[in-house]
Amino acid sequence: MRLLQPNLLPIVGLAALPILIHILSRLQLKRAEFPTLRLLQSVRRERFSWLKLRELLLLIFRTATLAALLLAVTRPYCTPRGHGSLPAGDMIIVLDNSHSMNWGSTLERAKRAAKRLIQTLSEGRRALLLTSSDSASSVDPGLFTRSRLLLERRIDSIPGTASRTSLGPALARALKLSRQTPAVVVLITDCQERAFPEDLRIPEDTAIFLIDVGTDNARNAAVTDVRLEPAFVTPTTPARIIASFANYSGQPAVRTATLSLSDTSLSDQQTLTSPAHGRAQLMFATKIDRPGQYSGTVALSADSLALDDTFHFLFNLPEQVPVLVVQTDEFPADYIVSALGTDSLSLFSLTTVPLSQLSRQDLTRYRAIIVTDAFALSAPDWDRLEFASRSGVASLLFCSGSSLHPVRLGTITLMGSRRLTGFVTITDLDSTLPLIGWLARTDLSQARFFNYATISPGTASVLCRFSDRNPAMVVSADGRMILWAFAPLPGYTDLVHKAAFVPLLHSTLVTLTLGARRTHYLVGDTVRILANTSGQMVLNTPRGSTVITPATGVVAQFTVTSTPLTGIYRFSTAPELSFAVNPDPAEADLTRAA
Repeated sequence: MRLLQPNLLPIVGLAALPILIHILSRLQLKRAEFPTLRLLQSVRRERFSWLKLRELLLLIFRTATLAALLLAVTRPYCTPRGHGSLPAGDMIIVLDNSHSMNWGSTLERAKRAAKRLIQTLSEGRRALLLTSSDSASSVDPGLFTRSRLLLERRIDSIPGTASRTSLGPALARALKLSRQTPAVVVLITDCQERAFPEDLRIPEDTAIFLIDVGTDNARNAAVTDVRLEPAFVTPTTPARIIASFANYSGQPAVRTATLSLSDTSLSDQQTLTSPAHGRAQLMFATKIDRPGQYSGTVALSADSLALDDTFHFLFNLPEQVPVLVVQTDEFPADYIVSALGTDSLSLFSLTTVPLSQLSRQDLTRYRAIIVTDAFALSAPDWDRLEFASRSGVASLLFCSGSSLHPVRLGTITLMGSRRLTGFVTITDLDSTLPLIGWLARTDLSQARFFNYATISPGTASVLCRFSDRNPAMVVSADGRMILWAFAPLPGYTDLVHKAAFVPLLHSTLVTLTLGARRTHYLVGDTVRILANTSGQMVLNTPRGSTVITPATGVVAQFTVTSTPLTGIYRFSTAPELSFAVNPDPAEADLTRAA
């Protein structure tokens, strides 16, 4: 135990006053003779023993109570768990302020522990405060200070964040600085398991003192996802909102889930029952039957970690999208048409023509053009596709045939087909690209590919690769063209017989026709948006308005580097580019590290 006011310790001696009073009262007693002892003969000797014992216990209790009250004036505190005995010298305090630290009063306990550490600094010693949310890659040793007041103000100003920041970078900066400027490193955290990276390595000659401010009985439930099914609406097919939930505690949870749609009076409320460490889904009764943009929240009744109790969503529901399908006799579009649908319930309105009629079509009438055999296109055909692309028409091409000479599409070069003696699979998905957030959720690992064309992507991005490292799908730099290195035919791949084919083709075309835009991101993500516009745009965020300047290129690319808060981020002049930001659902799991 330590004292914040050790100079007041002598006043604890006043606790001896009850003892002193007791002794003085005994000295003042006078001996008196009784005229007779007959009245005392019936009193047992044990009665006098109990009276003496009770008097002694009362004396001890009074003395201890007074001592405790006086000791409280000196502000004692116990060394936190894992604190140990800190060596004298400068100190680097790493304070965890990530998502999980917002549970209950965990962050406040961490701040109090940091303040107690500062009070233990001996005269002339310095301290430096780092947080897990600091983005700087290095720390200036000049930030060390001897001012306790300045450090306490810095601690008070530390906010709780919704970030999924690992403790690894902050500890790495602290350890590097501790070697440059000899200092003790102290980590204050709730010891959430996912906060410690698996590759964290601490040098043998370095010690990190740990102060654990977490709790073993934390209970939490969270909204992990909100989606719309189907992803479009027609007069006869309304969409419904489905929310997913997770219960991270060891006991069943019964909560109230509330759906609220912005700018409308539509709302719904249901009771959610989730088993211990279980997951659940709710489909709300509210129906959406008109195209347009819809945003809102799904919220759980509050618990001790409110950040993940609300999920913000934003959906852009299109009308039927006109799509031109160009096929050849050798490579028909049967599987493509069947997957996309041809009735009034489909998102896409398909027009299928043979390649010989491509020159007669007004390509600007369509939102996308699908070509089953890219090698069969003539030079004039490529010119017309490039002109349509500049007009906002997207292209989905299948490299089905073969060619004696390479075909060049901007920076992309198509080579001849390769017929394999065996097969390859898709093993490498680049889910970091903003165009294909859906690709990571599509299981392509079971599909086999027997024949494919070699693609040299140039400046295009490779969406995924075959197991022999050749590109399987690429997207052009402007995001208006996606090429598959294989044909959707049984002779090329058995993907057409897999459950992943329909959602993959559907999602690819949705990505192209809806501008290849994601509408949901995680806190801390860098958001890159391609748009057919120029000039600055105003982005309204939960923190306020900011002006975004696009990067120069084939098309305007707007980059939003700051997404620290959950909520809806809206572009004033282009609402279709807006998006929602939510915490990482995995951060809601408060499982503690061993």
